[in-house]
Amino acid sequence: SCSFAEFGKQWYQRRVRGHSTQLLSPCQSCHVVSTSLDMTLTVLSTLILAVAMIPLASAGKEEEFDCPHNGRFADRETSCHWYWECHNGYIWYRKCADGTVLNEATQYCDWPYNVDCSEK
Repeated sequence: SCSFAEFGKQWYQRRVRGHSTQLLSPCQSCHVVSTSLDMTLTVLSTLILAVAMIPLASAGKEEEFDCPHNGRFADRETSCHWYWECHNGYIWYRKCADGTVLNEATQYCDWPYNVDCSEK
């Protein structure tokens, strides 16, 4: 009989080589069309990649900052595009949406012309 692992391995090899992934299992006794498997694996791999890349962008920046209290604190080295968020002893390094910067007065990302990002 055909194992799911063998089917997945051959699907992946065909995918990497740029072949169509619309194939039946290499085993004659399996009758699973890979279209739904292809879609499921594509969505799953995209989600895994997106989640895995989040820490890469901010790796190590949390250790560079000591939270004085709860709140959001602009990283002036990035012209306030990135900021530290502190809450009950936890710290995250986050980025404002493109075209915006952290406004420490309002604690929200805002248009640059509304924010003074000079060194304090």
